[in-house]
Amino acid sequence: MRPINFLVIHCSASDNPGDDSPERIHLLHTGNKKTPIIWGRYHTHCFGWKDTGYQFIITQDGVTHRARPVEKAGAHCKGFNKTSIGICLTGDQEFTEAQFRALAVLVDKLILEHDLSIIDVMGHRDLDKTKPCPNFDVHEILRKYKAQEND
Repeated sequence: MRPINFLVIHCSASDNPGDDSPERIHLLHTGNKKTPIIWGRYHTHCFGWKDTGYQFIITQDGVTHRARPVEKAGAHCKGFNKTSIGICLTGDQEFTEAQFRALAVLVDKLILEHDLSIIDVMGHRDLDKTKPCPNFDVHEILRKYKAQEND
């Protein structure tokens, strides 16, 4: 197993719920680079990668989907892929309580499995200042949903 030093939280940056599924994210990541794709308000091209960049995707209904195997380095945060796990919440600015609850549960599980602490969990923007992703304060959300779990 590869060493895991970080959990990196992302958002899919799509404001179109119809585009925001693990299957569509997989297509965006793995489709031919010449293939145009509309991703919410963005008109872009597929990335041409070998697999989905994230290890986990949490959809609006709070379901956690496995994407790239944890054993394989991701393609989600330049310079940190070899030693991190990427977790993506579908959406851009609007996220659901179900997603945040699922995120808190998954983070707790991965922290235990990989002998990490909460300071090893960060948003993509914390590691790359040019990114707004995940568009929320990761530690604030985790504190809130961890506290609710204990109520």
